[in-house]
Amino acid sequence: SKNQLEQLPLLSTFNSVSLTVTEFDHPHAMTLSQFQEVVQEVPEKLEQAIQYVADWKPYVTNFINHNDCDEMLLITGSLYFVSDVRQFIVKEFQKIAN
Repeated sequence: SKNQLEQLPLLSTFNSVSLTVTEFDHPHAMTLSQFQEVVQEVPEKLEQAIQYVADWKPYVTNFINHNDCDEMLLITGSLYFVSDVRQFIVKEFQKIAN
């Protein structure tokens, strides 16, 4: 969690609309409750900007289906998480193409 405590303020420096944290199915992945504990240690302004999403798949699907091409979704995390999200996005775009 120390790593996230350092990364959340860094991510907040991006010119973004929101900062969303989530969890995924991996033995070493942080849970939303663990993220909430970490977020309590960041500045209040950042704490108020963070939203929590329990299930990232609908969140990503909604972004793909409702993005007007002037927004970017930046996904960070472990290589396991990024790999899972990448595979999911490829499948979602295949659905759209067919």
